[in-house]
Amino acid sequence: MARMRRSSFNQSRHQSDAMDSKKVFALRKEGKLQDAYNLAVSLLNSDKDDEWNKRAMAWVLVDIIKIEINNNLQNAISCFNQLISLKIKDDILEKQIKYLQPRLAPVNSEIEKASTLSKNGSYLNALNQFRQIFKNNTNLFQTQHDAYGWAIYRYLKNEFESISSIEVKRILFEYNNLQSERPSMLHSQILRFVINYVRYNQNIDIYKYFLNWDPSNLMDEDTEKNSYDGKVYDSLLENLVKAFVYSPSRIDFDLLDQKIVVWHNLPLIDIYRESIFWQIFNAHKENQLSRLWQLFDNYAATYSKYGASHWHSEILNLAQRFMTENNLWRFPQFLQSWDVTNFQNADWRGEIYNDKPTKSLVAKALSHIHEYSKTANNPKNLEWILPFYREATERLSDDIWLLRGYSNLLSLTGRQEQAIEVYNKVLLNLNNQAYAWHELYKLIKSQDTDLAHSMLCMAISKQPKEDFLGDIRLDLSELLINKRMLAEAKRELLTYKSFRESKEWKLSDRYSQLYQAAESANSLDYDKSYYRSHSNIAEEYLYKDIEWQPFLIYRSWISKKNNEEMIAITDLKDTELAFKKSKFPTLKQSQVNEVISCKVHFDKAKDRYNVLLANKSDIAYEEFINEASTALAVVDHINQEKKLFHYYFNEAVEGIIRFNDTDLRPNVGECLSIKYFMSFNSKSNKKETQIVKVSATSETNPSLIKTVEGTMNLKYKHSGRTLEFDEALDSGLNVAKPDFAFIEDYYVHRKILNKHKINSNRDIKAKVINERGKWSVIDLSPF
Repeated sequence: MARMRRSSFNQSRHQSDAMDSKKVFALRKEGKLQDAYNLAVSLLNSDKDDEWNKRAMAWVLVDIIKIEINNNLQNAISCFNQLISLKIKDDILEKQIKYLQPRLAPVNSEIEKASTLSKNGSYLNALNQFRQIFKNNTNLFQTQHDAYGWAIYRYLKNEFESISSIEVKRILFEYNNLQSERPSMLHSQILRFVINYVRYNQNIDIYKYFLNWDPSNLMDEDTEKNSYDGKVYDSLLENLVKAFVYSPSRIDFDLLDQKIVVWHNLPLIDIYRESIFWQIFNAHKENQLSRLWQLFDNYAATYSKYGASHWHSEILNLAQRFMTENNLWRFPQFLQSWDVTNFQNADWRGEIYNDKPTKSLVAKALSHIHEYSKTANNPKNLEWILPFYREATERLSDDIWLLRGYSNLLSLTGRQEQAIEVYNKVLLNLNNQAYAWHELYKLIKSQDTDLAHSMLCMAISKQPKEDFLGDIRLDLSELLINKRMLAEAKRELLTYKSFRESKEWKLSDRYSQLYQAAESANSLDYDKSYYRSHSNIAEEYLYKDIEWQPFLIYRSWISKKNNEEMIAITDLKDTELAFKKSKFPTLKQSQVNEVISCKVHFDKAKDRYNVLLANKSDIAYEEFINEASTALAVVDHINQEKKLFHYYFNEAVEGIIRFNDTDLRPNVGECLSIKYFMSFNSKSNKKETQIVKVSATSETNPSLIKTVEGTMNLKYKHSGRTLEFDEALDSGLNVAKPDFAFIEDYYVHRKILNKHKINSNRDIKAKVINERGKWSVIDLSPF
């Protein structure tokens, strides 16, 4: 083989002084191709998209190729590949390329024949010809490698079903060894083929293949969605990430972020998580339980570290749906790996489904933890969740069940005092529920037997149905036995036995053990009042930190629903409540306008106050109403027939006062001093004024009533027109009967004009009243 001549052209990059493409053309014309080439490289480095920089480089390369064909063929081919990569659309340059190409590679005609075979469907024949050409020839340029690559792609795309996966991998390796253009459409199409292939045959690790394919070869169009026939399809990158679920490898999304250099705004980890979601969903649907749990475990252990996202939360949603009953034990470990710091803001909010609110994802997850804790062999393994549980009870403060679960977990992990403190808050909202008193009893029974006894008595007094009192009576009998109150214990046991036998229910083994301990005692008759009378210690304990507050009974009525007397009370500020009068025996003789003393608690879940305790008060009505709001209102209307008058202070504070509720008989325009509070009317769905005291006053409210001076301008209606006084006089109208008038901007009704026999314009004084923002005259007086 003849020795190859050394090239006289150095293709290393060279930084030149700032010049433009005209200098490149000038240097080329002077025959200084090396200088022209160096300057062209520098210009393209500064602006690779400038068309004239590219053209200048192209013509320098054409000249170099013509020289190097005889001196250094390898260098000529390299320059030719560089020329092709510029992708310039120019007829003259394209002719030069067609002229040079066969001189550089005599096998070009063979390449074209093989490409034609491939395009015409002779995929294997074409591929074998390319193999032979490349076996017999070296130093082929890039476009010929590209042609070979397209033949490989067509063969794989059309024949993959008829060849083995081993053969597919061998041919992909064959493609990888080509020196084809990358990035390019061909390179992206090869990747697209592999993505589609692994959906049916997972013998190729798509993630490792992509790393070998080189993520930096992705093009802009590979990250953009495609549309065809009115439909929009995912981008190549989206499809790739979705296909990663078929890879047995751990997907390193941090590494991908480093290696993918093309700009995109696709959330790669969440695209992948969505595919994992559907894998999990379908595994459950197809009852592939072993695969289901493996998918959950692998996901949580590997991909939780990438932080919060929509599909990360959706996967947790599946976990709380599928990890139930016998598989509930799986959930705590999954949630711990999932990482509670990954909850999003949306996960704290519930939704509306079928017009009903649903629990938030946070609440559902913690409810699962609560259910598991009841049967956990070692509840201390759940200590990791306690800080988050506490945060959840603070953020979801209206969720009593969440608070209840938190108290239970605190107790199970040995934090008894904290558990009691939390459950006290629960019981404030569930104080009418027997089971809630029973649960608090279980927390405090080892600390205070008297209080525990009172708790159980309270529970029984709150539950009218014996069906739900079985365990409570057994607990009470055991406590009474320990206190040597055997007769009382025996009464509880006999009550338990009698009811269960009447229902033909089985007696528990525990009953038999307890009865043996109390059997020798005398029997006592059942005494319902016993439980209420022994509940006071429990009441005092639970409500000890709540202040007594005075309230006014301002209304009573008989409920149509249960035919019981109801009363409504107010603190004269912003708290009002309604309840059955019989709820508190001490209020049996109480009447409207009587002050009582109450302990109240605001129930966040129901958005209302509850009366916990109520009793009589030493505060007198007159003393209490001094705390009411006051206003200086004006009387703006009197109805003698209905025996009432209307007062007005503002749009919120107004109303009627009936004659039989007061000795006052004011005139329109007089001011009254009122004490009042606002109450909510459920029928009108708005607040209304309730007067607790009204009295006469010499004061006036200038914002509601005042005296003005000005000229009276009479108005007359005639033939569809409104005439001034002079016009009416000239028209021969009876000016003694004006229709209305104005004093400045104040309206005067004809009744007032008739009353004072006004029949001409004049200077006058007037008393005006503000009625809902509009001033009008209510009386006149001359100067």
